[in-house]
Amino acid sequence: MAGNLAKVVEHGRDPELSLNLESEPKKMRDWGNEILAEVDNAASLLDHIHGSTNYSNSLTAQSAKIADPDLTPSGRILKDMKEGDLSFFEFSMQQSRKHRDDLQNNGMSEATVKMMTETAAQSLKDQADIESLDTVGFDEYLKNWNDA
Repeated sequence: MAGNLAKVVEHGRDPELSLNLESEPKKMRDWGNEILAEVDNAASLLDHIHGSTNYSNSLTAQSAKIADPDLTPSGRILKDMKEGDLSFFEFSMQQSRKHRDDLQNNGMSEATVKMMTETAAQSLKDQADIESLDTVGFDEYLKNWNDA
């Protein structure tokens, strides 16, 4: 699994990228389409239950990303960087300023701030609980992950 993840991180935009499925090569594009085909029934059922087409529309959007990597978030970022002649740092700073301005100008409701504060506090507690149970150091964990 770690080997496939590394391949996707490093070469995920390559339409010819092959991954390992049960020790056999499989094109990422084909595998992705197979996975989406497998959840198509579930999407149709959920659309029927909710009286919408949201789930099928989502599958269609993901399928389009498999066919055209320029539609993925990384593809859109690269396009924006190229069009704006921006380095990744410049793009990131631009995005950070947009988000800052949006949050400052539009604000958040008190209920949202309260929910986010409570969620952050619970997350920190959960993290501390998990870390207190750790018996493996990070280096050993990383080695185990990469060996998997």
